[in-house]
Amino acid sequence: MNRARMTETKDQTINPTAASLAAVYRGIKELDAQQEARAVLELYDKVKNQQFAIAFCGHFSAGKSSMINELIGENILPSSPVPTSANVVKVQNGTPSARVKVRNKGIIHIDAPVNLEKIKKWAKNGNEIESIEINVEQDLLPDCIAIYDTPGIDSTDDAHKVATESALHMADVVFYIMDYNHVLSQLNFTFIRLLKEQGKKVYLIVNQIDKHNEKELAFSAFSEKVKNGFKSWDIEPEDIFFTTIMEKEHPGNQLREIKTLFQKFYLAKDEWVEENARKETERLIRTTVQNGLDLDEEHHHEAFELAGQQDEESARALVGKLSEEMETEEQRKKESQTGIMKEFKDILDNAILMPFQTRDLAKNYIESRQDSFKVGLLFAGKKTEAERKARLEAFYESVKENVKTQISWHLKDFFQSHGVSVKNEPVIGEETMAALIKPGASLNGNYVLQYCNDVVAEIKKQYTTHFRDELHQMADEAQQASDHELKKLRSQLSAQEKVLMAHKGKQEILEKWNEVSEELKSSLKEPLNTESAVEEAEQDLIQSIETVTMAEIPENTEAKETVEEDDSSETGSKEIAKTEENELLKEAEQLQNAAAVLSKLHLMKNRASDMNQFAEKMNNRDFTVSLFGAFSAGKSSFANALIGEDLLPVSPNPTTATINRIAPPDEEHLHGTARIYFKKEADLLAEINQSLFHFGKQAGTMEEAVSISESIDRSQRSNELRPHLQFLQAVCSGFDAVRDLLGKEQTVSVEQFKSFVADEEKACFTESVTVYYDCALTSMGVTLVDTPGADSINARHTNVAFEFIKKSDAILYVTYYNHAFSAADREFLIQLGRVKDTFELDKMFFVINASDLAKDNEELQDVVGHVGDNLRQFGIRKPKLFPMSSYFSLLGQKEPSAWLPEEAGRLKKKYGNLAEQQDNLLNETGYVRFMDAFTGFLNHDLAHVMVTAAKKQLSQARNVLDRFIAEAVANQENAEQKKEELQRTISGLQKKINDYSLEQKQEALEKEIQELLFYVKQRVMLRFTEFFNEAYNPAVISGSVKEQKNALAKSGKELHQAIQFDLQQESRATVLRVERVIIGLMSEMNEELDRKLAQWDPPQYEMQKERVQFETLVVETELGQVEGKESVYKEFKNAKQFFEQGGKKKAMDLMYSLFEEPVSRFTEESADVFGRYYQPLLSEEAQKEMDLRIKEYTDYYEGLLQTLNSPSVVEEMKKTREALNNLV
Repeated sequence: MNRARMTETKDQTINPTAASLAAVYRGIKELDAQQEARAVLELYDKVKNQQFAIAFCGHFSAGKSSMINELIGENILPSSPVPTSANVVKVQNGTPSARVKVRNKGIIHIDAPVNLEKIKKWAKNGNEIESIEINVEQDLLPDCIAIYDTPGIDSTDDAHKVATESALHMADVVFYIMDYNHVLSQLNFTFIRLLKEQGKKVYLIVNQIDKHNEKELAFSAFSEKVKNGFKSWDIEPEDIFFTTIMEKEHPGNQLREIKTLFQKFYLAKDEWVEENARKETERLIRTTVQNGLDLDEEHHHEAFELAGQQDEESARALVGKLSEEMETEEQRKKESQTGIMKEFKDILDNAILMPFQTRDLAKNYIESRQDSFKVGLLFAGKKTEAERKARLEAFYESVKENVKTQISWHLKDFFQSHGVSVKNEPVIGEETMAALIKPGASLNGNYVLQYCNDVVAEIKKQYTTHFRDELHQMADEAQQASDHELKKLRSQLSAQEKVLMAHKGKQEILEKWNEVSEELKSSLKEPLNTESAVEEAEQDLIQSIETVTMAEIPENTEAKETVEEDDSSETGSKEIAKTEENELLKEAEQLQNAAAVLSKLHLMKNRASDMNQFAEKMNNRDFTVSLFGAFSAGKSSFANALIGEDLLPVSPNPTTATINRIAPPDEEHLHGTARIYFKKEADLLAEINQSLFHFGKQAGTMEEAVSISESIDRSQRSNELRPHLQFLQAVCSGFDAVRDLLGKEQTVSVEQFKSFVADEEKACFTESVTVYYDCALTSMGVTLVDTPGADSINARHTNVAFEFIKKSDAILYVTYYNHAFSAADREFLIQLGRVKDTFELDKMFFVINASDLAKDNEELQDVVGHVGDNLRQFGIRKPKLFPMSSYFSLLGQKEPSAWLPEEAGRLKKKYGNLAEQQDNLLNETGYVRFMDAFTGFLNHDLAHVMVTAAKKQLSQARNVLDRFIAEAVANQENAEQKKEELQRTISGLQKKINDYSLEQKQEALEKEIQELLFYVKQRVMLRFTEFFNEAYNPAVISGSVKEQKNALAKSGKELHQAIQFDLQQESRATVLRVERVIIGLMSEMNEELDRKLAQWDPPQYEMQKERVQFETLVVETELGQVEGKESVYKEFKNAKQFFEQGGKKKAMDLMYSLFEEPVSRFTEESADVFGRYYQPLLSEEAQKEMDLRIKEYTDYYEGLLQTLNSPSVVEEMKKTREALNNLV
């Protein structure tokens, strides 16, 4: 086969575009860009064969495979409401055959006849099978048209998304298929925008429109809402089609238009194939170049960082400036020694020490030293010496003053300027000046000048000698300063030269990749040596389809646990429930009658009152039933089926934005009215600020919040910001109408209430709605709570109230048939799995809605099995599963005369003659099976608990009465002694109970809390790999290396959020476990008290667990910062290194170690919070229980005292006992 292909290729003329792609392929291959090279090679093969590719992608179970089967006219691909295609399947025209690409092995060639069932199995095995190619008969598919079926993008298997995206480069057009009930989801908007950004021609298909109910919403309104939804996200598809394969004659079905479009594709294929191949190759060239550039940038990241910090021009200017400064400083260093000395010498030389006046004084002094100088006649010797001394002193003082002003002051400034502190100066004494007079010197002008010069020279000499050390020090310091300055300048110069080198290196890299880009683009436009490039491409194509043997192909042999429907709860459940309900009413009546009899005895009045209250509770039972499920799972439709009427608004778009309660009417709340509870202003403002936070804004008042919200740029395109923007838009639109209603309540009609739950402009202000409605469900005492969807487009819809799980008598979880298990279900189901063991009874029911979509019972059982398997993974071992059609169940409860023609037609088409046989119809829809089990649970399981409790109360009343009688009769003879004993007994019991210490129980509670939260950490860290793989997957870390690095930070944030959420969910589950522990500790306390009090033989005391009620601890602990994540990012090189060369494993191990300490801190802080909250509650509840015990004992023993004090009471008790016996 390979040889024939090569020959054929050699002989045929290669399409010029294909030849260009071969040249590009060779160029990219040489760059070792394997992923991009492979994509270009596939495009080469596609263009060479002029094959037009149509890719179908979208939700899993939206009908992609069914749509392809319909369009090609043969059931080739597996189709099922559970995920089927786990890899890319290509269908094309050709001789019937198939090629299966086994991951990391090669290709299996299968010639006709092709076993389609085996192909379908392989299509589900995404782990070992990479892709499948199926050739079909010519009349099934136009020549040169290929169709790609891709895995669902919202599947929980991350590999599905990668497989989908890996095939998109081949697509000339993309059909994005959405389930009718899941159109306006953020996932759709995000993925379609990605396709548009890649330049794809995208057509949207809203499939399964046979689900549309014209009565609920006009089809035109629905289609307009869909178009506006995409328009609001700035998404403009080529066209939007509405289709159904189930009802081909549906008036809105556009299957024919799609088939016609296929013919247009065929006519335009030659032009489109080459145009799109060139566009896609240009994109791959850009990706290759960008990835190469990013890799080089990573390898030379320091240089790129330097170049990014400073532009080249300023660096070059600084280099010149610094070079000049260095030259100047070098010169300054050379001159520093001589310069200082010169400056010092200049001060001395410039000093005018001998001005005219001073020279005159010098002359006078010289004169006095002449031998002929004498003063006076008498005492001439002394007078002469005195005069000589006076003249010397005058001369000295003048010189001294001159030195001060001409030298000292200047030197002080000189030394200070050099940072030298001078404490003293040389002293020129009178003796020195006198000694400078030369013996025999004559008095004349020349000698006066000579003498003055000698004095000046001596002064300079002494100053030079005195400051020699300081001058040397200053010279050394000047040298050091110059050295330091030069070192600094050299460092600065080196840094700037590095910047210049960085710019040079960066420029060389940019030029290199620019050249690569130009060469690749040139290869695409005007390729050279195409013949050799084509030969290389052909050889590589041949190698890429290396054959493996059939024996090497893996079988998808994953064991699937058989789901056995447990009919034990349903067999005769209606009759059992009715019997139990009758018994309940009968037991309540007996309890009331017994209370009436007992109330006549004063000593039994308290017990009679308790019995009356319990009987009233039995007669007026009320149940809270909470309805959960993913967004658009059909919860509201299911609720309407339970109610039997179209009460809640039903729409394929998000509706339930509030918590809706359907409750039984009473005297205060009439049938058909609804009570609207508006949010408090503070709560609403907090919610708005949560959304404003994402835009970097906060508000202090509602008015300010609205003003800020209106100012936000409406063109925000971020997927993360869009839901917050829509919520804020709704607030702005609706605020004026409801501002005066915030924090208040309002009663409206049933018709009016619908807008408060369906219209987001009202719903965003509504806290909850209670509808009072009389129907079969509410007449049973049921309040049905319909909660927001878990994965709605609206940010507020995702808040699922944990309180409902805890306090509900029953939990109904609704999942959609065509989305039987999606990512949105997972976390909630995990939480149910965590808390199930804390429930006294198994109160969970799982409904698979829209079961009428099953084409046969085998498909229905596949879905039931799929859901059951997944529930078991979350620890829900024996789930009660109920497939049901809410739509037909509701119709089946109505009179046929109330059916619309469209509804009657659907019923007839689906169920044939059963449509008019109500009981049989409701059996077929699954309604009867569910209602039998559900009402059986309410009227049997829950009622049985009450019946048992009532019987116990009656039994205890009889036992107490019998004991009263027996004690009274036995103690009539020694009544006074018995009275004393009874008083001692009462005192002894009270003291023993009051002395009971809770210390051991509190220590046990602390230990249990510590252990429970220790295992919280263990379980969360066990899921770490799962969270890490979800956050860091190839679908997220993609694009250029720079984009990959940016994605890492987002993945880190997602990992942090996932672990924090799981910790909080685990902590909430721990709340229920701790409460159960407290009840257990209180039971132990009562058993210990029974043993401690046995010596007094008191009447039996029963602890009523339902009396112990706890306010739920609100878990608000946060994970906090995880230090060191940046070290993980620094190790990242590129996606290939990360996913294929061990980088991910290394990063995961490091990240695990980084999260361990914060997770431990979280659980430790939580343990402290739990202890501070529950320790006082244990003390409080235990004290209440001990007080009740004391009261019950006191009442009993005081009754006995009464019989001793009044013997006639005994006769009354005997009559009462006889009356009780007659009641049975």
